[in-house]
Amino acid sequence: MDKNFNKIEQNINKEILPPTLLSAHEKQIMSKVLKFNSDNPKEWLDEFSKILVRNKTEHRLKIADFISTLNVDNIKDKKEFSKFIAKQLYDFENKNFTTAEIEEFSRQSHKADGNIEINRLATYHIENDGKSLSLHSPITTISNQTEMKMLVKDALQKLADKLLNDKNLSNIQTITGESWMVFHHRKFFEEFGFEIKSVDEEAKEAFMVISKEKLLALYGNNLNK
Repeated sequence: MDKNFNKIEQNINKEILPPTLLSAHEKQIMSKVLKFNSDNPKEWLDEFSKILVRNKTEHRLKIADFISTLNVDNIKDKKEFSKFIAKQLYDFENKNFTTAEIEEFSRQSHKADGNIEINRLATYHIENDGKSLSLHSPITTISNQTEMKMLVKDALQKLADKLLNDKNLSNIQTITGESWMVFHHRKFFEEFGFEIKSVDEEAKEAFMVISKEKLLALYGNNLNK
Protein backbone atom coordinates (compact mmCIF):
# COMPACT_ATOMS: atom_id res chain seq x y z
CA MET A 1 0.00 0.00 0.00
CA ASP A 2 2.82 2.38 0.93
CA LYS A 3 4.74 1.57 -2.27
CA ASN A 4 1.68 2.27 -4.40
CA PHE A 5 1.07 5.51 -2.55
CA ASN A 6 4.68 6.59 -3.15
CA LYS A 7 4.34 5.91 -6.87
CA ILE A 8 1.15 7.97 -7.04
CA GLU A 9 2.81 10.78 -5.08
CA GLN A 10 5.80 10.77 -7.44
CA ASN A 11 3.53 10.99 -10.47
CA ILE A 12 1.59 13.88 -8.92
CA ASN A 13 4.80 15.76 -8.12
CA LYS A 14 6.41 15.08 -11.50
CA GLU A 15 6.95 18.26 -13.46
CA ILE A 16 4.89 18.30 -16.65
CA LEU A 17 6.67 19.61 -19.73
CA PRO A 18 4.92 22.55 -21.43
CA PRO A 19 2.86 21.76 -24.55
CA THR A 20 4.92 24.34 -26.44
CA LEU A 21 7.73 21.76 -26.42
CA LEU A 22 5.50 19.27 -28.24
CA SER A 23 4.65 21.89 -30.86
CA ALA A 24 8.33 22.79 -31.28
CA HIS A 25 9.28 19.12 -31.70
CA GLU A 26 6.65 18.66 -34.38
CA LYS A 27 7.73 21.71 -36.41
CA GLN A 28 11.41 20.87 -36.09
CA ILE A 29 10.93 17.24 -37.11
CA MET A 30 8.72 18.28 -40.03
CA SER A 31 11.37 20.66 -41.38
CA LYS A 32 13.91 17.83 -41.38
CA VAL A 33 11.67 15.07 -42.74
CA LEU A 34 10.53 17.24 -45.66
CA LYS A 35 14.12 17.12 -46.93
CA PHE A 36 14.19 13.32 -47.05
CA ASN A 37 13.90 12.00 -50.60
CA SER A 38 12.46 8.61 -49.67
CA ASP A 39 8.74 7.81 -49.51
CA ASN A 40 9.28 5.06 -46.95
CA PRO A 41 8.47 5.91 -43.27
CA LYS A 42 11.00 3.34 -42.04
CA GLU A 43 13.71 5.13 -43.99
CA TRP A 44 12.54 8.47 -42.55
CA LEU A 45 12.97 6.94 -39.09
CA ASP A 46 16.49 5.78 -39.95
CA GLU A 47 17.43 9.19 -41.36
CA PHE A 48 16.02 11.01 -38.35
CA SER A 49 17.92 8.69 -36.00
CA LYS A 50 21.16 9.48 -37.86
CA ILE A 51 20.54 13.19 -37.34
CA LEU A 52 19.97 12.62 -33.63
CA VAL A 53 23.28 10.82 -33.09
CA ARG A 54 25.35 13.20 -35.19
CA ASN A 55 27.12 14.67 -32.15
CA LYS A 56 26.68 11.58 -29.91
CA THR A 57 25.74 13.32 -26.65
CA GLU A 58 24.34 10.95 -24.02
CA HIS A 59 20.84 12.44 -24.27
CA ARG A 60 20.81 12.22 -28.07
CA LEU A 61 21.88 8.58 -27.94
CA LYS A 62 19.10 7.73 -25.48
CA ILE A 63 16.54 9.45 -27.66
CA ALA A 64 17.82 7.72 -30.78
CA ASP A 65 17.65 4.31 -29.08
CA PHE A 66 14.05 4.99 -28.09
CA ILE A 67 13.07 6.32 -31.51
CA SER A 68 14.53 3.24 -33.21
CA THR A 69 12.01 1.02 -31.37
CA LEU A 70 8.95 2.81 -32.75
CA ASN A 71 6.65 1.18 -35.28
CA VAL A 72 5.87 3.45 -38.23
CA ASP A 73 4.35 0.82 -40.53
CA ASN A 74 0.95 2.53 -40.60
CA ILE A 75 2.24 6.07 -41.14
CA LYS A 76 0.77 7.53 -44.34
CA ASP A 77 2.71 10.76 -44.92
CA LYS A 78 5.42 13.05 -43.53
CA LYS A 79 2.98 15.23 -41.60
CA GLU A 80 1.56 12.22 -39.77
CA PHE A 81 5.09 10.93 -39.20
CA SER A 82 6.18 14.26 -37.67
CA LYS A 83 3.17 14.38 -35.36
CA PHE A 84 3.68 10.78 -34.27
CA ILE A 85 7.41 11.07 -33.58
CA ALA A 86 6.97 14.41 -31.83
CA LYS A 87 4.32 13.00 -29.50
CA GLN A 88 6.38 9.89 -28.74
CA LEU A 89 9.45 12.02 -28.08
CA TYR A 90 7.51 14.44 -25.88
CA ASP A 91 6.01 11.60 -23.82
CA PHE A 92 9.42 9.94 -23.44
CA GLU A 93 11.03 13.19 -22.27
CA ASN A 94 8.09 13.99 -20.00
CA LYS A 95 8.52 10.63 -18.29
CA ASN A 96 12.30 10.67 -17.99
CA PHE A 97 13.55 14.25 -17.76
CA THR A 98 12.82 17.63 -16.18
CA THR A 99 12.53 20.87 -18.14
CA ALA A 100 15.90 22.00 -16.78
CA GLU A 101 17.55 18.76 -17.93
CA ILE A 102 16.08 19.02 -21.43
CA GLU A 103 17.34 22.57 -21.82
CA GLU A 104 20.78 21.58 -20.54
CA PHE A 105 20.90 18.59 -22.92
CA SER A 106 20.11 20.90 -25.83
CA ARG A 107 22.83 23.38 -24.84
CA GLN A 108 25.31 20.50 -24.60
CA SER A 109 24.28 19.37 -28.07
CA HIS A 110 24.85 22.86 -29.49
CA LYS A 111 28.28 23.02 -27.88
CA ALA A 112 29.12 19.60 -29.31
CA ASP A 113 28.26 21.00 -32.74
CA GLY A 114 30.82 23.76 -32.18
CA ASN A 115 28.39 26.57 -31.39
CA ILE A 116 29.20 29.28 -28.84
CA GLU A 117 26.59 30.11 -26.21
CA ILE A 118 25.25 33.67 -25.88
CA ASN A 119 22.52 33.01 -23.33
CA ARG A 120 19.86 30.43 -22.51
CA LEU A 121 18.10 31.10 -25.80
CA ALA A 122 20.87 31.56 -28.36
CA THR A 123 24.15 30.18 -29.69
CA TYR A 124 26.18 31.02 -32.78
CA HIS A 125 28.91 29.88 -35.11
CA ILE A 126 31.02 31.77 -37.63
CA GLU A 127 30.54 30.75 -41.25
CA ASN A 128 33.54 29.60 -43.31
CA ASP A 129 33.88 32.95 -45.05
CA GLY A 130 34.53 34.60 -41.68
CA LYS A 131 32.15 37.43 -42.53
CA SER A 132 28.81 35.94 -41.47
CA LEU A 133 27.64 34.81 -38.04
CA SER A 134 24.85 32.26 -37.90
CA LEU A 135 22.45 32.19 -34.95
CA HIS A 136 20.88 29.06 -33.49
CA SER A 137 18.46 28.40 -30.66
CA PRO A 138 18.74 25.49 -28.20
CA ILE A 139 15.50 23.98 -26.96
CA THR A 140 13.80 26.10 -24.34
CA THR A 141 10.61 25.39 -22.43
CA ILE A 142 9.58 29.04 -22.22
CA SER A 143 5.93 29.65 -23.00
CA ASN A 144 5.68 33.22 -21.72
CA GLN A 145 5.94 35.65 -24.64
CA THR A 146 7.25 38.50 -22.47
CA GLU A 147 10.04 36.34 -21.07
CA MET A 148 10.89 35.14 -24.57
CA LYS A 149 11.20 38.71 -25.87
CA MET A 150 13.38 39.67 -22.92
CA LEU A 151 15.73 36.76 -23.65
CA VAL A 152 15.94 37.61 -27.36
CA LYS A 153 16.78 41.22 -26.52
CA ASP A 154 19.34 40.06 -23.96
CA ALA A 155 20.96 37.76 -26.52
CA LEU A 156 21.19 40.52 -29.13
CA GLN A 157 22.63 42.98 -26.60
CA LYS A 158 25.27 40.45 -25.55
CA LEU A 159 26.02 39.67 -29.18
CA ALA A 160 26.44 43.39 -29.88
CA ASP A 161 28.95 43.57 -27.04
CA LYS A 162 30.84 40.61 -28.51
CA LEU A 163 30.89 42.21 -31.96
CA LEU A 164 32.44 45.32 -30.43
CA ASN A 165 34.98 43.59 -28.20
CA ASP A 166 35.72 40.07 -29.44
CA LYS A 167 38.62 40.05 -31.93
CA ASN A 168 37.39 36.74 -33.34
CA LEU A 169 34.28 38.57 -34.61
CA SER A 170 36.09 41.60 -36.04
CA ASN A 171 35.39 40.60 -39.67
CA ILE A 172 31.69 39.82 -39.18
CA GLN A 173 29.45 41.83 -41.52
CA THR A 174 26.10 40.07 -41.26
CA ILE A 175 24.17 38.06 -38.66
CA THR A 176 21.85 35.39 -40.03
CA GLY A 177 19.45 32.68 -38.98
CA GLU A 178 17.76 29.92 -40.96
CA SER A 179 15.32 27.41 -39.45
CA TRP A 180 11.76 26.21 -38.93
CA MET A 181 11.60 28.69 -36.06
CA VAL A 182 12.20 31.65 -38.35
CA PHE A 183 9.59 30.27 -40.77
CA HIS A 184 6.88 30.04 -38.12
CA HIS A 185 7.76 33.29 -36.31
CA ARG A 186 8.74 35.70 -39.06
CA LYS A 187 6.95 38.75 -37.63
CA PHE A 188 8.45 38.09 -34.21
CA PHE A 189 12.01 38.30 -35.58
CA GLU A 190 11.18 41.28 -37.77
CA GLU A 191 10.25 43.15 -34.57
CA PHE A 192 13.89 42.78 -33.51
CA GLY A 193 15.26 44.27 -36.73
CA PHE A 194 15.83 41.17 -38.84
CA GLU A 195 14.85 41.09 -42.50
CA ILE A 196 13.31 37.90 -43.88
CA LYS A 197 15.25 37.29 -47.08
CA SER A 198 13.79 33.98 -48.22
CA VAL A 199 10.99 31.59 -47.31
CA ASP A 200 10.96 27.92 -48.27
CA GLU A 201 7.32 26.89 -48.10
CA GLU A 202 8.15 23.30 -49.02
CA ALA A 203 10.80 22.75 -46.32
CA LYS A 204 8.98 25.03 -43.83
CA GLU A 205 12.13 27.07 -43.23
CA ALA A 206 13.01 30.75 -43.64
CA PHE A 207 16.22 32.76 -43.76
CA MET A 208 16.68 36.05 -41.89
CA VAL A 209 19.51 38.56 -41.82
CA ILE A 210 20.58 41.76 -40.08
CA SER A 211 23.72 43.77 -40.79
CA LYS A 212 26.34 44.26 -38.11
CA GLU A 213 25.83 48.03 -38.32
CA LYS A 214 22.08 47.76 -37.78
CA LEU A 215 22.44 45.31 -34.90
CA LEU A 216 24.95 47.58 -33.17
CA ALA A 217 22.72 50.62 -33.72
CA LEU A 218 19.78 48.80 -32.14
CA TYR A 219 21.51 46.88 -29.36
CA GLY A 220 25.05 48.21 -28.88
CA ASN A 221 25.99 49.82 -25.55
CA ASN A 222 22.62 48.82 -24.06
CA LEU A 223 23.68 46.04 -21.69
CA ASN A 224 22.64 47.97 -18.62
CA LYS A 225 19.35 49.31 -19.98
